[in-house]
Amino acid sequence: MESLLAVGIAALLGAALLYAVTSSLTTSQALTERAVAEGLAKMLMEEISTKKYCQDISDPYQYPFGPGASEGPFRNSFNDIDDFDGYTMSPPEDSWGVPLGTGNDAGGLRNVQLQVNDVFLNDFRATVDVYYADDDDPSINLAPGLTSDSKAVEINVYVDRPSGTTALATLRRVFGNIQQ
Repeated sequence: MESLLAVGIAALLGAALLYAVTSSLTTSQALTERAVAEGLAKMLMEEISTKKYCQDISDPYQYPFGPGASEGPFRNSFNDIDDFDGYTMSPPEDSWGVPLGTGNDAGGLRNVQLQVNDVFLNDFRATVDVYYADDDDPSINLAPGLTSDSKAVEINVYVDRPSGTTALATLRRVFGNIQQ
């Protein structure tokens, strides 16, 4: 009788321990995905911040946004902020269109032994939207067709799974046109 009770208690403790480990692993995966998503958003925003405010300095109020005829399909040909409007990358890739973790930052591939397993990143998707922002309150996007001296860039990173899409990170930065 005592041994049966001991086995029952041990089984309950084992189940509780297994539940705790499962919860911990699920939380770790969610935190890892969020960290990767935030990193992807920051990577894109830093790349965008290196570009000119506008294609033609004599006309900083270009509309509609988007890449010109000679720009694209890869980001390495984007030369101003609004070229990124409507851009989506899935799975994540570098500016030459090479999947992240496999490229050599010059448009080629790394040695196979140094490439990251891309299965983890396959479910990630990043989108970029560019808006004119209100000069007095840059947190407000202007209606399509209205212009200002401020462009807001919003990057959203999602993970897409058969069970649904989860938003993991959002990053917004406002860039200003400085008249000379």
